[in-house]
Amino acid sequence: MRLGADEDGKGGYVFPASAVRSWTDSEIVLTIPADAPVGGSWLFVEVAGKQSTGLPYSVQQ
Repeated sequence: MRLGADEDGKGGYVFPASAVRSWTDSEIVLTIPADAPVGGSWLFVEVAGKQSTGLPYSVQQ
């Protein structure tokens, strides 16, 4: 997962695999690491080199 990317999915913070708690076809549950960027941005899911459509997302302290 990539948080804080631009609208094209470039840049941002890549979540470590250890942050993912569970993953099904309809839901991804993850723990937000302490060093994740705070504020509004875009969230993308990447699997096997393919990227999802971006979703607006924000992290609050």
